[in-house]
Parts: sequence; structure tokens; C-alpha cells
Amino acid sequence: MNYSAIEKIRNLLRLAKSANEHEATLAAEKAQDLLLKYNLSYDDVSEEKENITQGHAAPSRSMVGWKSHLISGVAEANFCHSYWSHHGWSSDGKGKFIITGKEVNIVVVQELFEYLETTIDRLAKQSLEDNRHQLMYTHGKSYTDSFKKSCAMRIVQRLKDRMR
Repeated sequence: MNYSAIEKIRNLLRLAKSANEHEATLAAEKAQDLLLKYNLSYDDVSEEKENITQGHAAPSRSMVGWKSHLISGVAEANFCHSYWSHHGWSSDGKGKFIITGKEVNIVVVQELFEYLETTIDRLAKQSLEDNRHQLMYTHGKSYTDSFKKSCAMRIVQRLKDRMR
């Protein structure tokens, strides 16, 4: 057992609870990389035993296919599960993705999903603008939907490849 790696992972997990969102996200991602590299689970390195809990991603009006695929892949890559819940819809008609797992892993899933969702949206809009002249007969929404779905599928595939 590589005890220096375990200690490094523990330090990163402590840093993942930082109030600085960027610092916390980077630390959690690095901890996840090391857990995978050394074939360890959170329980193997945890100084305290954590119970399974649940969190949620940002509310959404619908379970868009690419978002569902993306959060499912991100959750699986971080030892969590996700599902869509209509329960507890707010007055504006939004449901939410529920993430179950250990608290530290849920935080990683939430942060990574939010970052990827925002980035995919931004890239889809930029790609539409960059290619508008070539899309005379294509509706912009179908183009951006396809773009987002393709991005999500590729990201999930890369996460799965990293886990092997």
C-alpha cells in the first residue's frame, strides 16, 4: 500500500472542502485521478466513515437527453448515481437531478456537471455563430441540440475510458 499517495489524497480531499470553488473543484478532481490511479475507493483513504447522502444539481424544466446522459456519466465516474425527480417541483415547474453518494463525491459531481453544462452551452452557441453561413437549411435549435448531445456523449466516453 502506498501510504504517501493515501496521505496526498487525504490532503486533496480536505482541500476539496475549501470555500474557494475553483480550488475545491481542482482538488477534488485531482483526488479522483489519484483514487483511480491507485485503484482505491474513498473508504480506503477516508479518516472518517461517511454515510451515503444525496444532493441535487441545478433545477431544470425538463430532463433534456444530453444533460441526463452527462450527469449520469459524471456521477458514475465519481462513485455516485443520478436520477431525475419530478417530486417537489417548485412553483415555476422545475424538477431536478438527484445525485446519491458520499458527500465529497456529490460535490465533485455537482461542480463538474455545472462546469460542463455551462461550457457545452457556450460552445454550442459559438459553433452555431461560427457556422451559421453553412447552415442555411438547418434550424439552429436542431444544430445546437445535436452539438450538445455529441459533446456529452464524447465526454462520458472519455470518463469511462479513464476509469478502465
